[in-house]
Amino acid sequence: MVKKRTRLGCLNCRRRRRKCDGLRPTCKSCGLRGHTCVYGLKASFHHSRNSTLSYNDAVDLARVEAGENIQNPQPNKYLIVDETQKIINEYLTENGYAFDLKEIYASQDGGDNFSREPAALFDSHHALPWTPHSGQSIPQNVASSTPQDSYITPFFLGQAAYSDTSLHELSLPVSKAEKAHLIASYLQETGTWCNTTDSSMQFTVESIHHMMKAPAFEAAAMALASRQRDNVEQFQHAMTLELYQHTVQLLIRQAPAKADASILAACTLLCVYEMMVSPVYEWRRHLKGCASLLQAKKWNGSSNGIVKSCFWAFARIDIWAAFISGNSTLIPTDFWLDDMSLQSVAAKGDIDDYCNLSILTFARIVNLLAPAGRDDDSIGVSCNALWDDLQTWYRSRPTEVAPLVRETPSPPNVFPSVVFSRSSSICGSTFYHAGSILLLQTGLVPQAQSETVWHARELAGISISNTSHANWVNQVQPLYIAGAAFKGENTCYNELYELDGLRTRPARVGPIVNGNRNANGKRVSSEEYATEKIILLKHLALIERETGWKTADRAADLRRLWGFG
Repeated sequence: MVKKRTRLGCLNCRRRRRKCDGLRPTCKSCGLRGHTCVYGLKASFHHSRNSTLSYNDAVDLARVEAGENIQNPQPNKYLIVDETQKIINEYLTENGYAFDLKEIYASQDGGDNFSREPAALFDSHHALPWTPHSGQSIPQNVASSTPQDSYITPFFLGQAAYSDTSLHELSLPVSKAEKAHLIASYLQETGTWCNTTDSSMQFTVESIHHMMKAPAFEAAAMALASRQRDNVEQFQHAMTLELYQHTVQLLIRQAPAKADASILAACTLLCVYEMMVSPVYEWRRHLKGCASLLQAKKWNGSSNGIVKSCFWAFARIDIWAAFISGNSTLIPTDFWLDDMSLQSVAAKGDIDDYCNLSILTFARIVNLLAPAGRDDDSIGVSCNALWDDLQTWYRSRPTEVAPLVRETPSPPNVFPSVVFSRSSSICGSTFYHAGSILLLQTGLVPQAQSETVWHARELAGISISNTSHANWVNQVQPLYIAGAAFKGENTCYNELYELDGLRTRPARVGPIVNGNRNANGKRVSSEEYATEKIILLKHLALIERETGWKTADRAADLRRLWGFG
């Protein structure tokens, strides 16, 4: 006998796909978690839909089957049930309208390498399916919205608000004790990752009390902290995914017109979350939403408070997503700042703003060298102009941006000791050296190629000398760039793209004219950098072990680049 499936569990357990004991008024699972236990209404069919024939109909059917002629049968009375609206509503997703974001994104930026990915808001890892419906119209109140309200956000803010279905109140899927533990972890670790060039520490100090009043930000902060804990402990807790899903559910209930700084901050934290666990095209999916929100609200790196901190946290992720994929940044660099003058920013004396100019210049380098849409005829002039910008930034550094201590290495040490007093100074200097390496590797900058290794050693020395987790998680890609310089002769910029089979190798920007040479001008073999390679691999392993930020893939890329197998 086939057991009939029933749905007797509470809504919380059914939503979490957990077995429920069905105790009322509060089941055991909800009681342990401190949640409000809610049971669904018992559904029953309307009598008009009863599949059993009435007595008169049964008699008539029996006569027909017996071959009897029915004289003057009574006309049947039919009950017509209008289900038009119900059918229309069934074309909507459970939480609102399902837009084909794949097509919208393609129309926004002309398409990129990621347009071939399945159009889904979330992948199977996040267990939140989204299916596009071709030919589906946009709701009137969305289509007629103002340009400021019509931006595309990471999870379509307000998606659930356009549904006619009632929305039950969402309860946080963690106990109060676990919440306190995760918030503490966020303040001490993961929240600082977004404060890299923010001396006011908006994400963990200055704005945290106000931000924590927003349920979406609170949930996003806990989700990121839980993910970091999972990676460090190498054990996956179910609550991590539950917190992520809970954050998304809160965001899709948010009315787009009312999206404020707390919503931007929550979306930024989820971008960091994705950067920890997902392939680069998943970063881009979240980043596109943040980019649209920033541009619609006219927020950029010159904004104030938490918005400014969000922008630069977003910008760093955007840069590395563009670098890895061979694309340009989602937000054009002309939009990044209101005042891009080095002299003007230096005169104002804001150290964070000065260091952010180094990030801006690096973004321009990535955009210039991106194979898509590159003009090889003018690239040489542009490379030299950007090289001049970087060196001017380096020579004009305020005292606070320069190292507090720098010691030249002596054998057996190969990396210098470079100690900074500010997190933003570490970050600005990291991007300066990484950008210099990329420009030198094009072979289009008339500088001694031995400088490539010098910049690589400086970059590695900065990372090793400063135990700053906020900078460590932002230095994984720069350390890969530095490691590529230790390959030996004929290292070129385009070799950095050969990773994970994500994209085909682009056309060569330019050869390394002289290859890597030592102080005497002689070519060097890759074995001469054996010590640098070993130390760099150990440092990458240390970053992953202490921060939970995945570095193993980049370490494997370096091994392949170095021919380690």
